[in-house]
Amino acid sequence: SEGGDLAISSTSKLIANTARSFNNLTIDGILTHSGNGTIKEYYLDYSLSGDLTVNVGGEINVNHKGYQYSAGLGAGGSGLTSGNGGGAYGGEGGDGPNLLGGGVYGSTTEPTDLGSGGGSYTSGDPGGSGVGAIKLAVTGTTTINGGISASGQNYVGAISGGGSGGSIGLATNVLTGTGTMTAIGGLGYT
Repeated sequence: SEGGDLAISSTSKLIANTARSFNNLTIDGILTHSGNGTIKEYYLDYSLSGDLTVNVGGEINVNHKGYQYSAGLGAGGSGLTSGNGGGAYGGEGGDGPNLLGGGVYGSTTEPTDLGSGGGSYTSGDPGGSGVGAIKLAVTGTTTINGGISASGQNYVGAISGGGSGGSIGLATNVLTGTGTMTAIGGLGYT
């Protein structure tokens, strides 16, 4: 449902796959979206007419929820060779010993895309998944004392690339708090 206030308790995890609008949002637990595969299906898109509060212990977390290994607009180079490329998004993916990282795409000022997967040796030796996407429009104050995280997955297979970091789009009137916002790529095989 929409409208009114939404509170996510410390023992709860809300999987938000549909754009929603609320007055105020308070997070003591986890807000996330479902993982994607080879196409963009899921992302977090919330509009708040009031305030967003992420309390200590609460988090918005879309780590590893983007494109799967070898998929996405900036997928790392894949092949039957040692050292595949890393996934890309706002910056180039890291080059592997033998294959290139993915190329840059997306907006640096209004990010909405998913992060791309790292290159894979085979499906049995996959690269890391890219990151999901967070889009938050907050009319009032955003207070982050917990965390917002959009980090790519480290390589899974023995010789594969890491997934790209990614997309935290936050528009707010006031930003305050002592928490963290993190968007980093995953480690690739070296």
